[in-house]
Amino acid sequence: MTITYHLIPPTISLEKEILAYKNEFPASAEGIAGTSYLSFATSISDWLADLKKFESKETIPDNLVPGFEYLLVAEHSTKILGMLNLRTELNATLEKFGGHIGYSIAPSERGKGLGKEILRLGLEKARELNLEKVLLVCNETNLPSQKIIEANGGRFENSILDPEDNQRVLRYWISIEQ
Repeated sequence: MTITYHLIPPTISLEKEILAYKNEFPASAEGIAGTSYLSFATSISDWLADLKKFESKETIPDNLVPGFEYLLVAEHSTKILGMLNLRTELNATLEKFGGHIGYSIAPSERGKGLGKEILRLGLEKARELNLEKVLLVCNETNLPSQKIIEANGGRFENSILDPEDNQRVLRYWISIEQ
């Protein structure tokens, strides 16, 4: 039996599932990749309100770029398997160290091919938003992410040193076929 996965927008009706996802990750100063600051949210309703602000140039804080948050779920399920943030443009920092797409997979769901699937679905969303190409980045030591990006058509451009953590960041471009 083949399982079908979908990216859906977060809603307050999924508060319990969002909190369960958040709680799977250990607390860290970096937060959880691809979750639009979920780690630092004081409540899910506040986080959802911030997500609405993040969707428009008119309402997003000055230092951020517009983007959309999605939850990865299996068909007929509300358990959140992963989260993906798709930014529609880049600023100077994202151009070097963040890219258009950030994502994470729940620790309990890793090793099942869901990273490759969430990025594939994220690229479909990028196509719907008429993006022609997207930048993805990962740390040089993150071999699973490198494989996920390359499996989805990522073409290596270069690597640069992130002075904040002294790690090399690999930069990949993926062309979006319209």
